Amino acid sequence: MPGNGPLKVKVEPTKELFANILTRDIAHHAAIIELLDNSIDGAKRVAANASDLKSFWVRIEFDSEKFKIHDNCGGIPLNVARDYAFRFGQAEGMTQVPGSIGQFGVGMKRALFSFGRKFVVESTTSKDWFRLEIDLGKWMEEKDSWDFELVEYGNNDGSREIGTRIEVTNLIESVSSQFALGCFQTKVENEIRRNHGFFIDQGLAVRVCGSTIPSDQWRLISDEQFSPEYRRKIYSLSETPLTVRIHAGVSRSSPSDAGWYVICNGRLVLSADKTEKTGWGWQLRVMAEMDAASGTPRYHNQFARFRGYVFFDCDNAGLLPWNTTRTDIDPDNPFWLDAREEMAKAMRPVIAFLNMVDSETDLPQSGRFFMSALAAAQTKAIADAEIERKFSFPKNPRPPTKKNAIIQFRKEQERVNALQSAMGTNSARDTGDTAFEEAYKRHVESE
Repeated sequence: MPGNGPLKVKVEPTKELFANILTRDIAHHAAIIELLDNSIDGAKRVAANASDLKSFWVRIEFDSEKFKIHDNCGGIPLNVARDYAFRFGQAEGMTQVPGSIGQFGVGMKRALFSFGRKFVVESTTSKDWFRLEIDLGKWMEEKDSWDFELVEYGNNDGSREIGTRIEVTNLIESVSSQFALGCFQTKVENEIRRNHGFFIDQGLAVRVCGSTIPSDQWRLISDEQFSPEYRRKIYSLSETPLTVRIHAGVSRSSPSDAGWYVICNGRLVLSADKTEKTGWGWQLRVMAEMDAASGTPRYHNQFARFRGYVFFDCDNAGLLPWNTTRTDIDPDNPFWLDAREEMAKAMRPVIAFLNMVDSETDLPQSGRFFMSALAAAQTKAIADAEIERKFSFPKNPRPPTKKNAIIQFRKEQERVNALQSAMGTNSARDTGDTAFEEAYKRHVESE
């Protein structure tokens, strides 16, 4: 029997479902990295020069009992805390930090929900401050409200230290066990050095459990004889331009480090990638019938010296080709698809050079011109090589030496002696060489 009017059907998620979805499919070390992303965005927001972060620091500590992160990166303004920072997702109306790396509005909440049952957030700006205390067990029981409450807040009269401090206690059992492991600390340190080396190079000081994370500067061979490729492209298809910078060249031989590195707004998204995702081998299949020279090979360890770095920079982080956890690229992003063509073009001359280096493997030391040049070459930080140019390398003044092959076979000594006597040679080796030359003339040159 039809009703008398519209009947609303409830579709809002439960807190339990939302919390499970929010914390699913992200590793604990990755959640810590997302909190660091927020600190970096804060520093970029208040820094006089976004590329100079020397006055900012972040300290991260964890053990089986608690997790802490403390920074001096500008703090969270009270109005942002009240209206935006603790919303689940990027709230409409919030002004983004230009060049943000904390785009999606889930990093802090995901970490807090993932780690433990209680957390405190204290933050102070030059103007105001607040303190938030949450017991997630009690919050989950409040079915009719999703709000958090600021237990204290006020104006900063200058007596409070600017920055943000987050502490999580009542850790989840699996988190507590992992945070107690020395190997987990090492993993976090390595991830920060890898993912945030760009910001550490700009002066940001990051400490993990008392250990300062060193800079891991990206370098390519660049001197009077070698020049890495550098190309730049600006996409102006929206109100906010997106810039792509591509470096391709050679460095020390290291199969684990070789490949493409993709960096979005300074945040490493892909590291040492050697797959079709970044152009290895994919054009050989797709374009072979059109232009064989357009192909790029599948990765092989003879390319262990290859390094490629591609930087995507945009004030609107939503245009960047990364996924929501910033751990991979979005393969369907139109800027990525176009940039990958440029990456393949930059890769090809480097691959051709490395093939020539590989061809010297069986030559005597005196014939290894390119290997000797590489051994004596100097490296330079890629930030110091941003002048548009093609990949170049020294030219070999000597013609390439032909490769030799070794032919070995065993025959009865009596027959070898008889053939040696008939040919007038002095040894079994000379007999074999003479026999090969006569056979070559008969079967190859006489045709």
